[in-house]
Amino acid sequence: MGLRSTLIRRCQLLLVLLALSLLLTAIPHPIFASLNELLWKHAGPLLQPNVNAVEGEGGGRGDVGARGGGVAAADDDADDRRGFDVGQMRAVRGREPSTNVPEFRYLLNEPDTCRPRAPFLVVLVASESTEFEAREAIRETWASESVALRGVSFRRLFLLGTASPASDAQRRIEEESRRHGDLIQQNFTDAYDNLTLKTMMGLHWVSVHCPHASYVMKTDSDMFVNLEVLVKAVLEQQVNEGQQQQQQEEDGSEITQRRRVPPRDYFTGYVMRGFLPNRNPASKWYMPEDMYPGATYPTFCSGTGYVMSATLASRLYRASLAIRRLRLEDVYVGVCLESLGVEPVFPPYEFHFNHWRVSYSPCQYSRIVTSHAFSPSELRHYWGDLQLHRDKPCG
Repeated sequence: MGLRSTLIRRCQLLLVLLALSLLLTAIPHPIFASLNELLWKHAGPLLQPNVNAVEGEGGGRGDVGARGGGVAAADDDADDRRGFDVGQMRAVRGREPSTNVPEFRYLLNEPDTCRPRAPFLVVLVASESTEFEAREAIRETWASESVALRGVSFRRLFLLGTASPASDAQRRIEEESRRHGDLIQQNFTDAYDNLTLKTMMGLHWVSVHCPHASYVMKTDSDMFVNLEVLVKAVLEQQVNEGQQQQQQEEDGSEITQRRRVPPRDYFTGYVMRGFLPNRNPASKWYMPEDMYPGATYPTFCSGTGYVMSATLASRLYRASLAIRRLRLEDVYVGVCLESLGVEPVFPPYEFHFNHWRVSYSPCQYSRIVTSHAFSPSELRHYWGDLQLHRDKPCG
């Protein structure tokens, strides 16, 4: 009877999940997002709808949770979950965590970007090598040097692999590098399955060339990012809290000053908690069981945009040297975080980070950090409109 009742319960659960999935795909995405975030705090995430249907076809890269590659774990099956020990993935690459040598060779590097003074924020943008227009649009809009960040400095860097040898893309990339000085490239093939390599390259670069920065952000080339909101509403708050805690621990006295010292292991973004590996070989987000045997993923943040303290970026890179690489970049970062005992935290405002495309209004975009799926022309258009309403975005 025990086995039969378990089977009946699972069949019932499957029917409920299928019905929920069909229902949620019909809900307008802003409403879905609100429901999802509300329920996340109480009962775990819902099934994710296909956000490519929101405001036209979203394209490009993404993460397992953001576009339906993962499914929230059902509480009824909690007793049947297999525990996953990150130690199962250790040492398979034959390196010790202390080995600080990149697996691939730098073709383009900017070792002096953080000299003579380390910036408050380093922004790493994962970009396909041939996305020339997308990079130019980012330079002209949200990552422009003219962006004022309340007296703090930032540096932008685009992370590239190599294009097809038959194309003339590399020659154009090298010209772009000479012109702008913001490209980091290693000699791995630029492909979706190598996004993890691209991110680890960025973390390696930070650990070697910019270890004294305060924060590091990783995002993608089809994203809208509001760095002013990120600094003002997210990072400066963490800086103040981190410095308070540090001074109180050191001398036990009251706070006399506040320097820009971030908390040591801060990691935030669009938090993905309780997601199951996708075992469908036809899926873009397929995760073979022999690559990841766990029943659920560790908590991670959507690869469309997450932020960490720079000290954690260096530790993440070192941890990755002893953990088998996964093709899903944001999940892999979550595995590395778990190996360090670090849990991603929610941002101060639950809708700061969005892995979908938020419907545009100056008021809305003056309060968020990320929005997804922008073409270069759309990015220029919306950014320009946001600047026109800068003084009174909600007026």
